[in-house]
Amino acid sequence: MYEVKQSTALDVLFFAHDASGDAVTGIADGGFTKNISKNAAAFAAMTVTIAERAAGWYLLPLSAAHTDTLGILTIYLTSTAKQANLQFRVAA
Repeated sequence: MYEVKQSTALDVLFFAHDASGDAVTGIADGGFTKNISKNAAAFAAMTVTIAERAAGWYLLPLSAAHTDTLGILTIYLTSTAKQANLQFRVAA
């Protein structure tokens, strides 16, 4: 888990892989379902544009509005039975 400064925008790279650990490429932004939970609140839909970088790596841009709540920030992204889970600790 990485620490993030409260109300700070940042770009996060994440890796999408299949059950064998092989890179999953070619997922268009619309192919992801994006969900966010701030400090263990109920998950809500997340509005953000994900871009493919290379070889299974994708860029998730977080805005200051995504990181505005102290505590654990949890994001899960799904696409055709693939799921990426991300967690950050938002600190002052």
